[in-house]
Amino acid sequence: MVIFMEQFIISISREFGSLGHEIAEHLTRSEAIYMIRKKGWRRKEYHNTHCDYKRGDSRNYDLTVNSNKLNLDECIKLLIDYIDKRYKKIYEHMKNKME
Repeated sequence: MVIFMEQFIISISREFGSLGHEIAEHLTRSEAIYMIRKKGWRRKEYHNTHCDYKRGDSRNYDLTVNSNKLNLDECIKLLIDYIDKRYKKIYEHMKNKME
């Protein structure tokens, strides 16, 4: 519960500024969960209205990792390797364009 509320306070503070901490302290757990979900629904609706692809469609992600299949260290290594390879390709492509 403490971790959940800390994350929620950070999230709600971004939304409401300095009043966020005070707002979060007066909510029950179910009210906090509802507010977080409501914000997610609004983001999804906005995204799906203004973008060419649907939010959550895995075909639009570069990489999806099921963290239940790997431990944290393995996930980190996988992500670092991917980022290194991805940015190396981008760098080489840009370098070749400039020559």
